[in-house]
This record gives sequence, structure tokens and C-alpha cells, in this order.
Amino acid sequence: MLTLNSEKFILVLSLLGLVLLFGCIGPSPASNLQAKAVSSGIQLTWDASETANVAGYNVYRSQTSGETGTKLNPALLTTNTYTDETVENGATYYYTVRTVDSSGSEEQNTNQVSATASTSPPSGLSIVINGGDQYTKTALATLSLSASGASECRFSNDGNTWSSWESYKTQKTWTLTSGDGEKTVYYECKNSAGQISNPVNAKITLKTTGPEINLKSPTQSTVLPTHFSIDFTVSDVVGSATCNAVADGSTVPIGAVSEGVEKKVPLILIDGGHSLYLECTDDYGTSKTNTVKFTTEENPVSFTINDGSGITSSQGVTLHIHAPSASQCRYSNNGNTWSSWEIFSPTVSWTLTSGDGEKTVSVECQNADGVSLGTSQDKITLNTLPAPTVYLTINNGEEVTHTREVHLYIYAQYAVKCRFSDNVNPSWSDWEIYREKRWYTLPAGEGQKIVYAECENEKGETTQNSATIMLKQEPDDVPRKLSIIINSGESHTSSREVTLTTSALNADECRYRNENGDWSGWSAYTHKKSWTLSSGGGLKTVYYQCDNEAGNSDVTQASIVLDTEKPKVEILEPEQGEIYSDKVVYLKFKVSDSQAGSLSCTYTCNGEESDGGHVVPDVVNTRTLLAVDIGGLETKCGVPAPGSEFSTSVHCKDEAGNSADSGTVSFMWTQFVGPLK
Repeated sequence: MLTLNSEKFILVLSLLGLVLLFGCIGPSPASNLQAKAVSSGIQLTWDASETANVAGYNVYRSQTSGETGTKLNPALLTTNTYTDETVENGATYYYTVRTVDSSGSEEQNTNQVSATASTSPPSGLSIVINGGDQYTKTALATLSLSASGASECRFSNDGNTWSSWESYKTQKTWTLTSGDGEKTVYYECKNSAGQISNPVNAKITLKTTGPEINLKSPTQSTVLPTHFSIDFTVSDVVGSATCNAVADGSTVPIGAVSEGVEKKVPLILIDGGHSLYLECTDDYGTSKTNTVKFTTEENPVSFTINDGSGITSSQGVTLHIHAPSASQCRYSNNGNTWSSWEIFSPTVSWTLTSGDGEKTVSVECQNADGVSLGTSQDKITLNTLPAPTVYLTINNGEEVTHTREVHLYIYAQYAVKCRFSDNVNPSWSDWEIYREKRWYTLPAGEGQKIVYAECENEKGETTQNSATIMLKQEPDDVPRKLSIIINSGESHTSSREVTLTTSALNADECRYRNENGDWSGWSAYTHKKSWTLSSGGGLKTVYYQCDNEAGNSDVTQASIVLDTEKPKVEILEPEQGEIYSDKVVYLKFKVSDSQAGSLSCTYTCNGEESDGGHVVPDVVNTRTLLAVDIGGLETKCGVPAPGSEFSTSVHCKDEAGNSADSGTVSFMWTQFVGPLK
């Protein structure tokens, strides 16, 4: 039997008691444990344990209250703070912190704190001003607000300077910046973790004054004809504006006016000074007025041509203009095509159209505000056509030439066409358009040569003259100075059959070919030749080469566009059977032609034909058909059918001579009330 002596037994019991005593006590827990959401997760803080031999702390997390959960830190924490960054936004977590002493013992407290993660800024922000109204008459506005996850919010009128942060709420009274115009209010929020959302904004227009009246005519202190129009636009309008005018105490009803749309109201006032009061109110109920004083005259524009005798022998004339209120004027020989606007001058040099007969000149003037003072006309008869005076030289007056190809220099005043012959070939050439310089081939054989020129004016009166030169030919050289022209230099043709006009020095025979084609056979040199272009539309090129005993010349060429396609003419407006009530009815048409460079067009309205001018393919062209003017109707149309029915059509021709019609469009016009001017 094993026995212990009494002293050893007492020592063992003492040691065992100390072990049991300290092992059961363990470290004390940390105190003042707190948790809060931060931008990176949830932050924990606590006060240190009072145990002397603390080695560190462990943090436990659970998503269920009362459960310790799992330990988060892989190693003992030696500081009194810990941030849990492994959280999900919006989730709530429960935390326990336990102390571990130097022997590795961990106390087992169950104290918990909780926090909800807030790792994303507030979302779903919205702001509405005054319930979504587009306009407000006062700067004090009510903001309707919403945001998810917001703790505090703030506001700004410019996106830079912000109000102080304040607790999130769904409604707020806010003051807009002063002054009429569009206003923007900005809104942003932050969550309890301090994360700030992107700002959102809403707009509203502060409008405390009425529509702006932009009065073009009359304006202050201007002078106008007795027949004129109140001409204005309105801006800064809510909806439309309702306007009224008072001229010299008499009401002039105007009615509704759309923003930015020019409004013209015809008015007739006697000579003298006048006052006009104009007021416009928009659909929002705000109003504005404009008052001007001005003067009217019966005939603010008049003029005479030259001395008023009614006849002239020169196209150049002087216009004597009376228009004391004019700032600028423009001029026309046909009432349709006008010169550019020029600064007003009481005397203006002007050129009448060519050709003898009665001429009509029109003058239109504007005042400094760009308002027309009216149009005036005067007539004069032009008689300018004496018989042509013909002067002819060969090679600019040289006495001797060494080649048969020479230049004729012709000065023929009043001539429109000429023809030529020589002393060996007395028959005349065909008539051709007068030009000051042309090639001519002298008859073969050396000696003195005489060339005759006969020219004709528009009345058919002719005059002849001649010139001489001595031909002394030198030994042949290869042909040179070749030239070729297709159809007298026209840019387009509708036929493959063309006429070539050619010239060359020292040429005996010549040949021709089309692009990508073979040469023709050699034939005797001539100035004119009939030729067939290659098939298919588009640019065509003809090549030309000559030779003599000395050899071949260089090759020259000329080009022309072969266009056999008829243009397509389409009327876009007016529409067939449509009824129009506007004060002006426009003709809008478009011409399609893949080969044409430009086209010339005419248009009709009720059988009356008007010049539509030159147009470009695939561009919409606009011409005025009918328009209400002061005192009646101005129109490009003849008398309409019974009622107010009108018809219009367009005819266009391209540079190759191909033409097409649009077909006739019929329409009604409610402004027709009587005989047309």
C-alpha cells in the first residue's frame, strides 16, 4: 500500500488549490461595447478589460439575437476597436466581444450590441416642385421629396452652394433665385454612415411678367405709308397670347398669337401723327404692353426715269427717287427679280433690259426698321438699234501668215449674229452667234486672201466688211493648236447625235473616237462634223487627232453630259382637295433628276403662268401663290373657278432640254372674298 507523509500531502493540496482558484476566476469582460454603421461596414469599440494579464480580444458575430455566432478575427485583437467589412447593405448584425488572458483562457460573457449595415448611399431620390407645375408666379416654392436610406438631406439653387444638412423629410418650403426664367433646384442626401448620394434636380419657370412684344412695325418716330401692317412677334409666352391694339383711340382686334410666329394686322391711317397701344396676355394670365408714336404719309416712295420724257436711246438710265423716310431701296426690271438692297440715294444709275420697246422699272424702299414703304413704278421706251458697225482684221492686223488657219477679230456693235466668206469660196457660211474672235481656214494656195464678214442686228439689218492677208506657206510641220467643241460648248445634251466644231493648224486629215472606243478612219480636215456619242447616260468624252505628211498631232478632247432622263416634278404643297385658311398659300415643289446640274421651271395658277426660276435637283422650292395684302388680295393666280377653288401645276426643263410636268393640283382657299388683283 502506497502512503504519503503528512508534509508532502499538505504541499500537494496547497498547489492544487491555487490552480483551481485561478482557473475558475479567469479574465474579466470588456465594457462599454458599442457598434455603429460606417461607410466601410460596422465599427465596434469597447473599453479594455480590467484583468491585468489580458492578451487580447475575440469578436463574434451573429445575425440572430442571443446567438454568439462565429468568430471574425483570425488572430487576437490587441486594440479596442474592430471594423467588420464583410457585411451586406441593409442587414442587421449582433456582436459579442470576449477577453482572452495570457494563459489563453477566454471569458464567456454573452453581452451583445447590434447595428444595421449601411454601405450604399441613399437611392431613389426624387424632387418635384409645386406638384410638377411648369410655371410659378412666386419665388417661394414647395418641394415634394423622396429618398431610400436617407438620414439627412440638403438643397441648392445652382449645384455648388448648398444649404445645411437637415433631417430627411418628404416636403420642404424653398425659395428660388430671383428674376424671371427657368429655375433648377438640386437635392442630395446622405445615410447614417455619411455616404452621399448623387444629386437630382427639378426645374420650374418663374414667370412674373407677361409676353415680350417684339414690335417690328410701327416703331418709335418712324414714317410709314397710310396703308401698312402692325407687324410683331411675341416671346416668353405660356401657351398662346391674346393681343389687342388701340390706334388713335380706336380698338384694332388681333386675337390669338403663337410664340415666335410673325403676326401682321393690316391698318389704314390718314396722313399725320399717330399713337398705337399694344397689349398681350398669355394663357398663364401675365400681361405686357407696348406703346409707340409714328407718322404716316400717302406716297412715301415715288420716282422718275431720266427727265421723265418717257423715251431713251440708251439702256443706262438714272432713277430720281423721292423717299424721305427710306433707309434702303432695291430695284427691278420685271417686278419679280430684284437687285440687292442698297443704302438709299436720291439718284441711282440703272440698266434697262436689252431690246427696243417699253420698259417698266420698279423701286421698293424700306425704313430703318426693315419695314416696306411700298413699291413705285415708272415706264420708259428704249430705242437703241442702229445698223451694225462691222470692223474686221485677220491675225490682229498682220500682213502675212504662213498657215491657212488664222484668227478673225470682229468688232460689230449692235450685232447678234455673223457669217463669213472669202474671195475663192464666195458662198456664205451659216449664221452663227456673234463673237469677237474665231478661227477661219483660208483657201489653199499662196497669195493674197480676202475674208468677208456680214453681221446682223435684232431688227435684221446687216452690214459687211472685209480684211486681207498674204498667205506664204512654210514647209509642213505636224498639226498643232487643235481644239474641239461639242454642240457649241453646251454642258448637256439629250441626244447621242452631236455636232463637233474643230480647228487645227497644218492639218490635212483627222480622226475621232469616244471614250473607251476605237478611232474612226482618217478623213479630210473640216471645221464641222456630225458625231454619235457612246450609249448610256452620263459624262461623254470625244477625242480628236490630226496629221499631215510631217506626222500626227497630239490628242485633244472635249466632254458633254448625255442626259436622256426626264425630270420628275412633285408638288408637296398645296395638297389635292385641301382647304386652306391661312393668309398666304405657298407652292412647294421638288424636282428629281440624276443627271441635271440645274433646271428651269415655270408654274401656273388657274392658267396664269409665272417664272419659277432655276432650281437644284432634290431641293424643296417655295413660291407664293396667294396672299392677303392691305386693301385686297395679291396673287399669282387668275380668276378662280366658282367658289374659292384654285389649281396649280409645275413644268420643269433640264439643261439637256428634257422636260416634265407635275400634273394639276386643285385646292380651296377660304380667304377668297372677291375679284383678284
